[in-house]
Amino acid sequence: MTAAMADPPVAVDLVVSLFKLGAATSNRILLHEALQIARGLEQTGRLAPSDHQMLDVITQTIDAIP
Repeated sequence: MTAAMADPPVAVDLVVSLFKLGAATSNRILLHEALQIARGLEQTGRLAPSDHQMLDVITQTIDAIP
């Protein structure tokens, strides 16, 4: 477990940062990393209900990259 995963608010900040950078550069690797962390938080019950939408947003962004 990474330090970010041990602290959900830090992990969410990391997801947002990876997402923004990945989306800005169309980098699927960064976006997949963001999605993996977000899914890990969800699966362990540490993703806030208000943050669940990020899973769909990240997935849609990955799918939109040509």
